[in-house]
Amino acid sequence: MPFIFEKKIKVSVILPSLNVKRYIEECIKSVMNQTLKEIEILCVDAGSNDGTLEVLREYASIDNRIRIIGSDLKSYGHQVNLGINEALGEYIGIVETDDFIDETMYEELYNYAQEIDADVVKTPYIDYSDHKNNRECYFADRLKEALPEGKCFSMKEYGHLLAYHASVWSGVYRREYLLKKKIFFVEAPGAGYVDVGFRLDSLISTDRVAWLNKSFYHYRRNNDDSSTNHFSLKTMCLRWKEVHEKLMNSQEDYDNYYGKFSVLDEYMNTIAYIGHMELGQEDLQSMINNFNHINKRVIEESPVLSKAIKRRILKFKSDPLRYYLKKNRTMRLYRKAKKVGDRLLPHGSIVREIIKKKLLLQNG
Repeated sequence: MPFIFEKKIKVSVILPSLNVKRYIEECIKSVMNQTLKEIEILCVDAGSNDGTLEVLREYASIDNRIRIIGSDLKSYGHQVNLGINEALGEYIGIVETDDFIDETMYEELYNYAQEIDADVVKTPYIDYSDHKNNRECYFADRLKEALPEGKCFSMKEYGHLLAYHASVWSGVYRREYLLKKKIFFVEAPGAGYVDVGFRLDSLISTDRVAWLNKSFYHYRRNNDDSSTNHFSLKTMCLRWKEVHEKLMNSQEDYDNYYGKFSVLDEYMNTIAYIGHMELGQEDLQSMINNFNHINKRVIEESPVLSKAIKRRILKFKSDPLRYYLKKNRTMRLYRKAKKVGDRLLPHGSIVREIIKKKLLLQNG
């Protein structure tokens, strides 16, 4: 039976889609089956031609909480922004259409947000694959220890949410807050890692962020078409450039509060790739420019960077070209050692590990 709204819409759930027929039914059913019934489901499709749109229309015909919105741009950011502007709910949720959620997610998040008057509620999530063991994201325990529950806080008090995967979909956002602060996604082509800027804006613009230490969201890792599996260093560097440019007017807050946490996420998505993939001169220069915004003190005082990562970042900042050449040489030697090790099976893996450890000791 179609759902008839008798009360206000509590959560508007935005589903941005583009050719995800393989996953769309599992996704939309998980949203339709939420124990919180006062929701609307905004399916924002960017011109799917694989049957996705037909599936959405079929479900819209049996559940009047579903609205289909067409996007004239193939842009994840544009699609979500359309949903935010069209939404009628008190809070905004986002579900990527190759993922799915547990049935109590929005009831528990909405009630928690109401109880403590939160603008943003964040949670951990499940790393999901069709072929592997599924488990909570690797930083769930770290955030459980670092963040308080049952109260709101700001990023100046607890900035740990800035250190790890943006996971903008593992939570809810008060719509009035997003509109008042003009917090929207960058409307870049494709997916374009636009969660980098939205995560920062949505977390630092309020002192009413909350953490609920329970995973509801199943983040699919084995979709070959996802941006996760088609990494673009150039695009990632551009997103971090936008972040640094945005924070230029509040550089003091970045230096004293936000940077010592967000630097880990930036490192993991930029410098950490040196030696593991081909870099063009433009990519390297983009990283140099971005890390010039990060003072040495920010790195040294970071509570989330290991000693080894601090050392690597400082080496990169002091002599980027030398760091780049040394890392590339190390990886070439390791790949060569791996080939040698493979020929020495069954002892090849032992040989490779010995060589790898020696190379790590040499290169820090």
